[in-house]
Amino acid sequence: MSVAAPAIPATVPEMRRLVVSLAQRAGADEGVLQEVARAVTEAVTNSVVHAYAPGAPGLVHVVADIEGDALEVLVIDHGGGFRPGESEGLGLGLSMIAASTARFSISSREPSGTEVWMRFLLAH
Repeated sequence: MSVAAPAIPATVPEMRRLVVSLAQRAGADEGVLQEVARAVTEAVTNSVVHAYAPGAPGLVHVVADIEGDALEVLVIDHGGGFRPGESEGLGLGLSMIAASTARFSISSREPSGTEVWMRFLLAH
């Protein structure tokens, strides 16, 4: 699946629902579904809250695919990327993603933006 939507709060539950539904169809158990929901929520929320200047329009793009016994998810924005300074958040989002995934990475995109890659094992 590949979906792009405005980087607004209402996009977060919609993207979560789409990715969890894909994982469910692939046979993920309830524990994995909860991990997918938590990590996708955090990654999309980071794009919504941090990628674009307040009031500026932007998109968040989610790509998800089943690769063998795993679900791989990309959350992509084309915002300002990582910026120095303090966040208004609690700073727990990335830790939650790390705890919920088998593997994940964050990278800058050229010419701008951020990409979060997450891998979930469908069976524990």
